[in-house]
Amino acid sequence: MWERRQHKRVMVDRRAEIVLADGAVLYGTACDISRTGMAVKTDRRVEPGTLLDVSFNLSFQDQIKKFTARCKAIYIGLIGDEEKFRLGLQFVEMGTEEQEMLNAFLLYRLGRI
Repeated sequence: MWERRQHKRVMVDRRAEIVLADGAVLYGTACDISRTGMAVKTDRRVEPGTLLDVSFNLSFQDQIKKFTARCKAIYIGLIGDEEKFRLGLQFVEMGTEEQEMLNAFLLYRLGRI
């Protein structure tokens, strides 16, 4: 099977807050993350193309830091019998601190530091 991803994904299992453009707040679980995007499991359908803000805690090297990024929903898939959806999100905007935090987290989890 051909893999389209350019960056390795790191598994995470963190409660995530998702804020839609209309201010609606959803909660879900961050499943995995890479340099360019992430996947989140939630119980509400979010249409591809939707812009949203995702926040969750990243923990590594005995630190816990809140990570927040503006994302675009790229795909949605129904998860088996769970009646939940898996959202594929692409990062479209994040602050310098979040970018540095993400890079450090990924390097740490991939065993490169």
